[in-house]
Amino acid sequence: MEKSEADILLNLERLEAAEAKLAETIHNVSGASEKDLMRLTEVYESMKAKDSAPLFEKMSAEFAAGFLAKMSPTSAAGIMAGLSSEKAYAVSVILAGRNANAPKR
Repeated sequence: MEKSEADILLNLERLEAAEAKLAETIHNVSGASEKDLMRLTEVYESMKAKDSAPLFEKMSAEFAAGFLAKMSPTSAAGIMAGLSSEKAYAVSVILAGRNANAPKR
């Protein structure tokens, strides 16, 4: 019985160590992904709106809204102006609703 308890404790320690390592890996990957997205956002911001708008037109509205939300209002406005009215509307709805369910005082 003592051996079984010792085995269980050892397995529990191993499981906790594996869980901690997995959490660290997830944290590192999330940070790297966010850096990649921020860099790509900066690339889109540095482009002329007339050149980046066609790229945003091809993106899903959700994906495009994610980038536009991170951009300066001036850059985002230039890109939005170059989108079709349907795409601009869809992106606007997503941007407007992003914090709709946030708690209010």
